[in-house]
Amino acid sequence: MSKATTDNLRKVTLKATFAALPPLSDVNENEPHEPTIDEENPAPVHTKASGGMGPPLTKNNVQKVGWEQYWDKREEVEIEGRGSFNVYCRGESGPIVYCLHGGGYTGLTWSLVAQSLASSPQKYRIVAPDLRGHGLSRTSDDLDFSKETMSTDIVAIWMKLFGGCNERQPTLMVGHSMGAALAVWAANTGGMKAGLDGVIAIDVVEGTAIAALPYMAGVLAARPGYFHSVEEGINWAIRSGTCRCKEAAAVSFPSQLVREQQYNCTGAGLHIDILRQHQQASPAAVLSNTSTPPAAVLSCCNTSTPLAADIGSGDHEASSSAAAGSYLHMMNEDAELLTTNGDAELLTTNGNAELLTTNGDAELLTTNGDAELLTTNGGEIKWVWRTLLERSQPFWEGWYRGLSDEFLKVTCPKMLLLAGTDRLDKTLSIGQMQGKFQLSLMPTAGHAIQEDEAVKTAELMLQFLQRFRIGMPPMQFPKAPSGTKPVLPQVAGPLMQ
Repeated sequence: MSKATTDNLRKVTLKATFAALPPLSDVNENEPHEPTIDEENPAPVHTKASGGMGPPLTKNNVQKVGWEQYWDKREEVEIEGRGSFNVYCRGESGPIVYCLHGGGYTGLTWSLVAQSLASSPQKYRIVAPDLRGHGLSRTSDDLDFSKETMSTDIVAIWMKLFGGCNERQPTLMVGHSMGAALAVWAANTGGMKAGLDGVIAIDVVEGTAIAALPYMAGVLAARPGYFHSVEEGINWAIRSGTCRCKEAAAVSFPSQLVREQQYNCTGAGLHIDILRQHQQASPAAVLSNTSTPPAAVLSCCNTSTPLAADIGSGDHEASSSAAAGSYLHMMNEDAELLTTNGDAELLTTNGNAELLTTNGDAELLTTNGDAELLTTNGGEIKWVWRTLLERSQPFWEGWYRGLSDEFLKVTCPKMLLLAGTDRLDKTLSIGQMQGKFQLSLMPTAGHAIQEDEAVKTAELMLQFLQRFRIGMPPMQFPKAPSGTKPVLPQVAGPLMQ
């Protein structure tokens, strides 16, 4: 392959996978609910050398918005042997719109889409889970990102919510990026297949994704390792072009971050009860408000430099710098967290370690060096990525290899929504010309189409639902009266002699 061809492929790949960074004037200003703006207390200015996020933030900083404005409720779905999955729900009746987020995102990426769907005359039930290793879900292994495990999770969540219903539950499954790939794999498995009426895949193509994999690690490493506040993260997402809609960033991006002191880097279950209280003033306050003493399996996260990784919009970082506040370094993986009167004790099953906290400061006593805790009085609070997507690298190719053929094998109606035609690979181009699926384009959006153009995305979803009458009675055609002859169609045009 010539150098020119290689360079061209690299340009197309990067363009197709990561949206170009737009100027601030390109950010969508026409949101139905403008997030609040802190004009009196703008975020501090940080330079890149000191861990900041680039250009200084202005007084027009966007503040986070709660999920309650967009969703009716949030459920904890317990799956035996798999874990507990956080699910956002809106609507009580009608066909199911099952929304799966991309890598690093959470179910809140569908907030504006859910709001638009809920405003339609037809009633729908919109369901958006946090997938394994994302958001507020906790599983037996948060680092198992294999397509087999995650697609099984997707089917299991749906079966838990709707599998016990007496009547068939018509379902449209919609996925973005990684979630779209998993939706395709799940659509061709048992369980959901009988109740699945349609699949919409957003901005994922096998050929483009596979070609981008060699450059993925570099893109992930270039992302910020942490933010000094949630608002700083939101404004970085808008400024960098990760999200082009302020409202979407305000509700979705905060769920991709956790406070560093409250994050236990784990491959076998995250102490999510602490993470859910991430808005508390101090680690001690968070610990004292933990009502349930869940098992917290802690693994080593020993690095002096921030880790940065993400596919789409999010990952995780845990710093061991003393100036960063504190971090917990456990070599053994048997730990249980107990709280008593605002003080916390961390006891391992073999009694190797004990954690005592006083006024937000912590001291860890060990007998064999299995554990180590570094703390600094008044340590700087940092917000790091929730999801360890850099650890998902062994699974990337498995998500996408063979995806185009698998997509064409889906027997129910299907649509591919892309930001540009240059993202189609050969297999899908042929399939589209053969009419095997509907192709829709959204050239005004970046990679996160459902956030950048939420209203248009919802409109396309509604058109798809109505076109294929998902959850609607079949079309009724009038029957000819008995005894009458059928009327044959007349050929238009000149009569044939």
